[in-house]
Amino acid sequence: AQLPPKTVACKDWIQQLQSTDFTAERPYWERIETAKVAPIPQDFAKKKNTMGTADTLSVSLSSSETTKLLKEVPQAYSVRIDDILLAALLLTFTSEKSPDIRISLEGHGRPEDQDLSRTVGWLTTLYPALLSLPPAADRDLGTVIKSVKETLRAVPNQGLGYGVLRYLQSTTSTSVSQSETSAASTPIRFNYLGQTDQLFNTNSWLAPATESTGTARSPEDMRDILLEVNAVISRGQLTLHWTYSKALHQPETISQWTTQYLQHLSDLIQHCLSIETDSGYSPADFPQMGLGQGELDDLLASIGGEA
Repeated sequence: AQLPPKTVACKDWIQQLQSTDFTAERPYWERIETAKVAPIPQDFAKKKNTMGTADTLSVSLSSSETTKLLKEVPQAYSVRIDDILLAALLLTFTSEKSPDIRISLEGHGRPEDQDLSRTVGWLTTLYPALLSLPPAADRDLGTVIKSVKETLRAVPNQGLGYGVLRYLQSTTSTSVSQSETSAASTPIRFNYLGQTDQLFNTNSWLAPATESTGTARSPEDMRDILLEVNAVISRGQLTLHWTYSKALHQPETISQWTTQYLQHLSDLIQHCLSIETDSGYSPADFPQMGLGQGELDDLLASIGGEA
């Protein structure tokens, strides 16, 4: 068999990252890592968070609401699907007394300008994001969505620089803290995997297997996160897989959180469908103007008045 020539090797991509200067991002990532956030509650303390104690609870959004989430919701605030999913997560785990939460986000670490069609390697980004509830006086579902959207749009290089500064560039002047961020300070890892329906032709003989892939790591390995939430849209329905440790949380606690989450998500969807499509702009939609949310709202109101 004559295989096509290889494309960009994983080694070449790593070398390119090592030679890229991300020093200017260092203050941003240090601010995210050092911000004080309240831990999420645990049912059991001082027990080992091992792979052997991990379990997964999966919950799904209805097909009709999934369709609305995909086709109608983004029009209201020019949002991405993960903006809404993370806004629901923020509402689930914060309160007036604890309005901030640090979440580890996983995303694509693939270079957009290079051919990776025959590249072997798991190219992904993993970085912390600090999500915050808006002040109570100004808070509604719309301001929550805008807050999450603005936070995510402000992440430099879609989080790529964080891993480089922390793991590849180890000099004191450029690296982010080398100590592992504890599961207590960054308790949740979130990953939106997108729509798997688009990856496979419905008439193809090749389709995802329904069986479990089995154990990938030793049961004695330590987990580095309290909750891992993986969201995926398959067969026209959004499903969220919540992986937790039975040594730290009771199944009833996780079930309660998932119920609250789905309610918040449903409320956010209904809110997006109820507003005018041109009333949900935020500063990230006009990055060259350098306006704050209040200034932008005033400008849009004046334009609307003249019209």
